[in-house]
Amino acid sequence: MRVLVAGGRGFIGTATLRALAAAGHQPGVLEHEDDAAVVGGAGWDALVWAAGSRRATAQDNRAEHVTAPLAALAATGGLARLVYLSSGETYGIQAVPFREATPQLGTSSYAHAKIAGERALAVACAARGVALTVLRPSVAYGPGQRGPMFVPSLVQALVTGARFPMTAGEQTRDLIHVDDVARAIIAALVGRPGTYNIGSGTEVTMRWLAADLAARFGGDLHSRLDIGALPYRPDEQLRYLLDSTLAAAALGWRPEIALASGLDQVVAAARAAVSS
Repeated sequence: MRVLVAGGRGFIGTATLRALAAAGHQPGVLEHEDDAAVVGGAGWDALVWAAGSRRATAQDNRAEHVTAPLAALAATGGLARLVYLSSGETYGIQAVPFREATPQLGTSSYAHAKIAGERALAVACAARGVALTVLRPSVAYGPGQRGPMFVPSLVQALVTGARFPMTAGEQTRDLIHVDDVARAIIAALVGRPGTYNIGSGTEVTMRWLAADLAARFGGDLHSRLDIGALPYRPDEQLRYLLDSTLAAAALGWRPEIALASGLDQVVAAARAAVSS
């Protein structure tokens, strides 16, 4: 299958390209600087939308997660499948675990944009006869991750010896390894179209995660971390846990990389980057 990956040079996109090649598919890359009409005219069987990040404004989030994927779909003729990466953040503040039928009550502009993207693509794909699969990953992490998210920010501070300010850390998160997300995308390309949660099924507190990573770098909570220095966000999800039973049943997908093993990879990659 010829598969075009939007955001193929990003964190999840890079892992997806590796997984596609390993599975025998022919991957290609679409990035912001590329001409979607030129790249999209190359005869692709499927489009994976793994592009975009969290932006500061509602307008920018909508541009990245609604307008851009719609434009890529319009520019890519002959598609049979589209896989859109949404987010578990769309569920918002409510009881866990989140299931696919759980109402999407997310209040951040990022969550609103992802919800709008899901709905707009459902209409557009139906009109074009393209099978749509929406994946809602939990919090992806893995070696080589960069950016403002919690794990890469914390790891950068720990590996450089900087102090790390954070909240009280009582909020929980469901962390999923980036390679498990990539495997879910591969499964979605050939499995039953639909909407699926992609999570580990385990929640950990941010305080526990910070302490665990600090210990792996040879420190402790008090020597490396400023616990409680930052307030919670107004729209903070204090519990975040996905139920991925449906993905297991319909796609044959289950997470394979345990958190301890994944964190070992993160630490090893960070140390290697500093010493190189």
